[in-house]
Amino acid sequence: MKISEVSDFVNDNSKFCPEWTNVKVFTLEGNFFEKFMGFPIGSAKNPLTEKQVFNKFKSCINFSETKLETDLIYEQLMNIQNIKNCYDLF
Repeated sequence: MKISEVSDFVNDNSKFCPEWTNVKVFTLEGNFFEKFMGFPIGSAKNPLTEKQVFNKFKSCINFSETKLETDLIYEQLMNIQNIKNCYDLF
């Protein structure tokens, strides 16, 4: 689908971003629900909350199977401007 085909938003560029899409969810019965997503979660116009960023970071650390202290390293990364030596991160 092209931007010009999104009839409700054609004249208002503030209602969508480059990551826009239509999302379809299909049920086991064969029905589906469709919704236009002009600003998907995590896009520039709909950024993740701090809690969502932390949960994503924690999920990535867990997936990596490393033994890093998730809470501590996250806090250090969120305040990286205060770290004088990058070795302090690890």
